[in-house]
Amino acid sequence: MACLAALVAVLVFAAGCAGNAMYGSGPGFRPPAGGLLSLFLNLEESDVPDLRLQISFIEALGEAGSWQPLPGAERVVSAAEIGQGQIFLTRADLTPGQYSKIRIHFDRTVLVGEDGREMELPLAAQWVEMALHRPLVINQSDSESLFITWNVDDSLTDSGGVDPAMTLAPKLKQMQVDTAFVACPGISTVFRIRTDRNRVDDSFGSGRPIRYLYAEPGGSITGSLLYGLTERGADVMIISPAANQVVEQYPLPMNRAVTSMAVSPDGQWSYIVDRERGDVLKMEMNTGKVVQQHNIGYEPVYIIYLAKRRQLAVSLNRSETVVLLDADTLAGTGSIGTGSRPEGLLSVDDRWLYVAESGSNSVMYVDLERNTVLGRVLVGFEPRRLLLTGNSIFVANYRGNSISVLKPRQQIAARTIKLSGRPVEMAAVESGNRIYVGLEEEKAIDVVDPNAGRVEARIELGASPAGMVIVD
Repeated sequence: MACLAALVAVLVFAAGCAGNAMYGSGPGFRPPAGGLLSLFLNLEESDVPDLRLQISFIEALGEAGSWQPLPGAERVVSAAEIGQGQIFLTRADLTPGQYSKIRIHFDRTVLVGEDGREMELPLAAQWVEMALHRPLVINQSDSESLFITWNVDDSLTDSGGVDPAMTLAPKLKQMQVDTAFVACPGISTVFRIRTDRNRVDDSFGSGRPIRYLYAEPGGSITGSLLYGLTERGADVMIISPAANQVVEQYPLPMNRAVTSMAVSPDGQWSYIVDRERGDVLKMEMNTGKVVQQHNIGYEPVYIIYLAKRRQLAVSLNRSETVVLLDADTLAGTGSIGTGSRPEGLLSVDDRWLYVAESGSNSVMYVDLERNTVLGRVLVGFEPRRLLLTGNSIFVANYRGNSISVLKPRQQIAARTIKLSGRPVEMAAVESGNRIYVGLEEEKAIDVVDPNAGRVEARIELGASPAGMVIVD
């Protein structure tokens, strides 16, 4: 019987490690009635014993003195699994108001030795109560984040028990390093990530689901603006990274599916693709005024600006074509036949155009000056996006759970980097020589070291990432 009880206990702990229900996009998702609060956990020190805590529930203290439970928080947290990173704990839709404390309740705790043996330790306290450095105000459509630091060494008492030592970290007012902004349309949230530590640092609610993000070139965290395209309803949202909020928005004359945007090198014009209507719109960035609209065919997916040629290249998924447009007039200037279901596009020196052929599991490359297809490179299953950084092209293979690495104008893929899920969007952190890869189904970001050819870290978001930009 003792062995059976021990086995049951291990199974309960293992089930907890599998994760918890997350508030986010998916079947039955409804926009929040109030404001969202997300909780993240990291360690004070990473070189610590593998202590595991089974969380039974988490609650927040409201201004009326009542504790509001945060659904889906039951899980096991492992110090070894957190390591130098950060894990997502839970997310809740809270009634607008002011909140002053977070309380986490625990059922049991286990210490795992270096030999893998587990020893249950007595809990000296069944919960830990943490006061915020200043009250948190949750407004309608907000999306706030709080960050909990766990001191594992201080949690182990002299008497051989566990008294969980956790504190709420104050928010940083200003970032001093490269910063990633990641839009999660399923929860109408944009997360801010410190790229030097690969951790979520803050978040804000966008009010509407943002699918695509664009950053002004050469901007800074204090002086630049971000532009976001909403998933439905077609709005352009202007975001101030310094203020960490949406400061203005422009409605567009469309109500279908916005999928991609390109911007002229001088930042004056943006070109927006409506996949369902088959339109390309030309918008003045300063005013949000749409000056031209042109229908180009079935299911345009992706658009890029060819600066030296003053042209646009647009992939048409169903027509198996890349259309070339004059950037001033949107008039057609040519077309290129492709393989099955073209998606992501990439220009190298405005002469060689690379096309991700998602239905053919290949990347086609074209000499634009000679209007000649030079060849194709076989990559992983369903390539969707292309990224150029350094002297390599990275291909996100959605159903291949991988990235293929190409060298410009070579006929074979140099190597393949395995990921922990299905990739879509990518962004390069130039200062740290890393690539952020959004994993749609896993609701996380894989941090890839392109030199080592492996995933070096994982950033949990608890929601599916879409648009990503890096701001210095």
